[in-house]
Amino acid sequence: MVKTARVAHRPALKCLSFPLPVLCYDIFDREPKGMQWGRGRVTLIGDAAHPVQPNLGQGGCMAIEDCFELVKYLIVGQETGEDISSRLRQFEQSRSQRIEKVFTVSRQVGKLGQTDSPIGCFLGNWIYRLTPTWLGDLQFKWLFDYDAKSPVYRI
Repeated sequence: MVKTARVAHRPALKCLSFPLPVLCYDIFDREPKGMQWGRGRVTLIGDAAHPVQPNLGQGGCMAIEDCFELVKYLIVGQETGEDISSRLRQFEQSRSQRIEKVFTVSRQVGKLGQTDSPIGCFLGNWIYRLTPTWLGDLQFKWLFDYDAKSPVYRI
C-alpha cells in the first residue's frame, strides 16, 4: 500500500521538486487627488479617483461607499433642483477627508508590515503579538464604524 501511495503521488512530488518562478508584483498608489476628482458632469469613484494600497483591505469598500454616497448626493440634488455638477463637487468634498485618512493609514500599515530590516521585522512581530485585540479594534474603530446612512446636508 505504501508503494502504491508513492507511485500515485509521484506527479505531485515531481512538480514540487522543480523550482517554480517567483512572481513579483509591485504595489503602486498615488497621492489622493484632493477635494476634486472630476470636472463638469463627470466624476471618478473607487480606484480611479483614489487608489489605495491593499494593506487595510479597503479598496473595494471605498468604491462601494463612493457609489452609495454619490447616489445620495444626486438624489438630494434632484429634489432641490441643483445642477449635477455642483452635487458632484459636493460629493467629492464630502469623501475627501475619509479617503485621505484611509490612504495615509494604509501606507503606514504597509511600511510597518513590509520592512526588510531584521530588527524591524522582530519589533513589528513583537508589537503585534503583545497588542491586545481590543486595542487593535479601537485603533481602527473610525474605519469600521463609518455610517453611510447619515443624511446628506447642503454644503
